[in-house]
Amino acid sequence: MPLDLTFPGSLNSEPHYRRYLRPDGTIHVVCVQDFDYRDCDTSRFVDEATFLTSVEAETAPIFTWRLVHAVECGEDQETRAQAARNLEAVRCHLTPGHRPQCRPHDCRCGCPRTQDCQDCHRCVCWRSMCCAEQPQNH
Repeated sequence: MPLDLTFPGSLNSEPHYRRYLRPDGTIHVVCVQDFDYRDCDTSRFVDEATFLTSVEAETAPIFTWRLVHAVECGEDQETRAQAARNLEAVRCHLTPGHRPQCRPHDCRCGCPRTQDCQDCHRCVCWRSMCCAEQPQNH
């Protein structure tokens, strides 16, 4: 059985956005509805996430647990190969380091955890009283 990451989006009759792996290995955001899924190669969806806007789809973190699981425990060689291909494409899009808004050190002054960077989990709070805003003395 080939890799299939269409659920739950394939049940959504409203237009929504998904991340899709093109044949050239790049990740592209596509707008789909439930009936569009039969025209897509189900093994080329990058993850299970669905988004209301294309901007959300382009900027949201990619969760790879299903791909990793399929590589390790896929039902057959085809499924494991498809998952490995998609995982490699996702890996190419990961950028090491931090985003421009990340602090050089972590916050310890109790800012809400929702303020944390999705990549490095450092505080991105811009409050002037945030300890991550002020340089540490060593």
